[in-house]
Amino acid sequence: MLEVKNLNKYYQETETPALAGVSFSLPSQKIFSVFGSSGSGKTTLLKIIAGLVQPSSGEILLDGTGIKGPEDVLVAGHEEIKIVFQDFQLKHMMTVTENINYALLAYEEDYRKHRLNTLLEVCLLEEYKTQYVHQLSGGQKQRVAIARAIANEPRLLLMDEPFSNLDLKAKSSLRDIIKNIVDQTESSVIFVSHDPEEVMMLSDQILIIEAGKITQSGIPSSIYNFPNSISIAEMFSPILKFVISGETSYHRPESIKITKNDYFDLKGQVIGSDYLGKYQLLKVIVNDPIDQLIICPDYQNEYKINDLIKISLTNPLPTFIDE
Repeated sequence: MLEVKNLNKYYQETETPALAGVSFSLPSQKIFSVFGSSGSGKTTLLKIIAGLVQPSSGEILLDGTGIKGPEDVLVAGHEEIKIVFQDFQLKHMMTVTENINYALLAYEEDYRKHRLNTLLEVCLLEEYKTQYVHQLSGGQKQRVAIARAIANEPRLLLMDEPFSNLDLKAKSSLRDIIKNIVDQTESSVIFVSHDPEEVMMLSDQILIIEAGKITQSGIPSSIYNFPNSISIAEMFSPILKFVISGETSYHRPESIKITKNDYFDLKGQVIGSDYLGKYQLLKVIVNDPIDQLIICPDYQNEYKINDLIKISLTNPLPTFIDE
């Protein structure tokens, strides 16, 4: 288990702390995500946990043993914690097999062969094992970097923006790999991301970090449906505010429904649309009581510009998020 206790990080050149009072615990075989905007402290947190950046104060424990910062050890880092950076840090003139074997040089030959085969399978690399790294796509390089990072079976794998610049197929493969690592080993995973869909799909728990502080943590459904603030709610989708008969309500786009019933909350006129295949997003002007532009999904692809529609509002977010 990883325990982070009251972690703080200050830089002399900035007035506000990069991290302030960050505390959380991560059990074995779980996937945590650290989610927030650029500059919120996500990557700093990851590097401190990895032992690559010195904290100003606070404590990090892995299975009860303290993790020391680079100022306290000869070689920065911790052998039970591995981090995969965005640039992968691979040896481009080596094959996939040679890159992975490079991380296994300290082991006996029989174990090295066994571990290589396991890593190729877990990371979906068997068909690429003889290819050179410079011949691989970005997603394939990401898998090789992960295979190298988990070669010595670390207790914790850290990943910095693993889904950035990957296409849909590569993202799907990477999700499978991360789940394989957690399911087939005793490792846990912490990944930093600004991709709300990947965070929702993959995380056992999400840590929201804003201006160096954890402002909310919980399972994905809890954070999505019960955000602590508008800023947290807007990390996952646009938020629309309505005032009807003096009552304020907040809604995500999917809770705004087109209806043909006599029971409805608003009337609107379609002024534009974006076709997305299985549905279209309508741009609708509603009177609420002033003109307001909203985005409304049309799953039947039925409506066109200038059509008048009736709208019902369902599943409002908590009203306490008004700021």
